Amino acid sequence: MRYPTIHPLGHRDTDGILSVGEVVLLEKIDGANFRWTYDPNSGSLLFGSRRHLFKEYDEPAPIDRINKQFRHAVKYIENSVDEDEVETLHEEEGRLWFFGEALHKHSLDYDAWDGKHPNISDNTVPNFLGFDVYSEANDAFLSHDEVVAVYERLGLDTVPVFEKGEADEFEMDDIEVHESVYRDPDPDADDEDDFNRKGLAEGVVIKNDSLDLRAKVVAEEFDETKWSAKTPEEVTTARKTAGLFLNKFVTDARVQKQAHKLVDEGYYDGLEMPMMGDLPRRVASDVFAEQGWAILNDDELELTKMAKDEIRSQLSRRCSRVLQQMIQASE
Repeated sequence: MRYPTIHPLGHRDTDGILSVGEVVLLEKIDGANFRWTYDPNSGSLLFGSRRHLFKEYDEPAPIDRINKQFRHAVKYIENSVDEDEVETLHEEEGRLWFFGEALHKHSLDYDAWDGKHPNISDNTVPNFLGFDVYSEANDAFLSHDEVVAVYERLGLDTVPVFEKGEADEFEMDDIEVHESVYRDPDPDADDEDDFNRKGLAEGVVIKNDSLDLRAKVVAEEFDETKWSAKTPEEVTTARKTAGLFLNKFVTDARVQKQAHKLVDEGYYDGLEMPMMGDLPRRVASDVFAEQGWAILNDDELELTKMAKDEIRSQLSRRCSRVLQQMIQASE
């Protein structure tokens, strides 16, 4: 069971989400989609990323065979929940799939912890935050209140709630990204200050249980649709700059080299798509380490903020394409 894609508010698949029923506005965490369930065959917990279940020979994989970037979340869940209680819940409700966020940094710096993820030993900040639960017996997601109750029963936290109310009380254009629970805003920040100084969250996830709909609103720094407000000339220039940058400095060979390094350095057990959590940043760092002076002296590169956003976007797409080709070749 994979978690469904959440589309931006205004997408055709989110139509009606603010029409009837109650909605809950949740903080969108900048982590990694993570899932787990009770495996009745082995009597233990089975973990997985968005795309892959961590199994070996149809059994839950031991922790040393789980992707390194998720081991902190696995340890946290194993330390936090009583497996007898999970088994009891399985007997009462049938198989449940628990979806949430593994808290490790991608694009945001969170002030609530140091390093790549929260410290497991001090328990000040959870390494995993639940946001949904799916019931196989009912072929449906639990309501938000049921989700909170189940996670509380298991001793786990859920993602923070920003607001809650009747759907028709909210206007699409009025839903704003709030301060993150896990970031410290500058007390002197005002409306004109930047995203980081205001300590904003990555975005908001809107859930309407009665319609079984979800939507997201992301901060402008993460929203490519905000480009529609720019002039065609600005967009064209930014995309041209990004194309020049990638063609000059981001070869397929460079991407391949960094993908293999991530495996060789022990961050991953092999070539796999979850590497996209680290690969684009590694490639960019390698480019600037080797070609920083050339980039600074390249008159063709107009490195505006929009151009940098487009470089990041195109770089991620190129890394994804090359990595997919590498995985297919290895198979």
